[in-house]
Amino acid sequence: MCEVLKEIYRKVYNEPFVYDNLDSRIKLQKAVYLLENMGVDVGDYSFSWNKYGPYSLGLVEHKINN
Repeated sequence: MCEVLKEIYRKVYNEPFVYDNLDSRIKLQKAVYLLENMGVDVGDYSFSWNKYGPYSLGLVEHKINN
């Protein structure tokens, strides 16, 4: 995963990001969504809604490709 996203996660939640943990992945989606909506440039991710809240396939693919 991009080091910037890992650092964002760590600063927002004060814990390391663990990809194998569903809670971590959900919280990362929410953090990036909220930061984007606040005008912070964290990447270009399109979000839709699912049962856990905001979801970006692009954010998931970013992890797979990095």
